[in-house]
Amino acid sequence: MAAVKEKILLVTQYFPPDSAGTGWVMEELAEDLQAADKEVLVLAGRTRYFTQGGYRNYQSKIRVKRIQHFYFSKDSKLGRIFNYLSFPLAVLTHFWLFRWADKVIIVSTVPTAIGLAPVIKKIFGKPVYYIWQ
Repeated sequence: MAAVKEKILLVTQYFPPDSAGTGWVMEELAEDLQAADKEVLVLAGRTRYFTQGGYRNYQSKIRVKRIQHFYFSKDSKLGRIFNYLSFPLAVLTHFWLFRWADKVIIVSTVPTAIGLAPVIKKIFGKPVYYIWQ
């Protein structure tokens, strides 16, 4: 009988083909986890760094679920605050994916995403690892 693979949900706002450096590092992490015989699903944003057509044409060895979130002008403090809240709130609307995973890794460049870890741990009882860049 085949062993059951550990399921890891990697939550990151940036993932290729986004040009943000964080995304490329996360792709490497996901590929390494997959090479270590883990089942990996990436929950990633749709950023302004790439077009929707580019997302459709990008080929990856990793399963990626893209989620929509809002972008506001970075020129105002209020716009920045809303941007900091947008992605973490969009992640929580995909709560069913957390039940799928054995472990959750959250990668963030925004400080507000740190609030996801205790919520996921409390509601779903999953081990949560947080990488803040």
